[in-house]
Amino acid sequence: MIRNRAGALIIRDKKLLLVTDKDEIFYWSPGGMVEGGEMFEDALSRELKEELNIVPQKIIFYMQFNASEQSIPGFTAPPSFNKYYIVETEDVVKVGAEIAKFIWATKEKLEKIVLLPEVRKNVVNKLIKDGLI
Repeated sequence: MIRNRAGALIIRDKKLLLVTDKDEIFYWSPGGMVEGGEMFEDALSRELKEELNIVPQKIIFYMQFNASEQSIPGFTAPPSFNKYYIVETEDVVKVGAEIAKFIWATKEKLEKIVLLPEVRKNVVNKLIKDGLI
């Protein structure tokens, strides 16, 4: 079964906000699964409030892609349809539910941290190509 996921791309000073859980196996963009009849943007707003205690001022569609099952050591992500949005917020980011910590990753730091392969290939590479990070 393919799951729908909404991801937030929060960028400040050419640094991308990434989050992780207590196990710190890998990092991911804030956001999460779309539930029931939710719109992607509504799911994203809900997840950002739960995970980071922020409210988006602006949500701008950036890209979408299908991901097959992906594995990294210690974790397997199911197949998913992903929509990513540039999110603007002035709120201070705070760790909330399901998140243990966050980082602001530069392009150079992104090369060294573990990300799901489809996220690196589709999202990070496009952000770099577009000069956003």
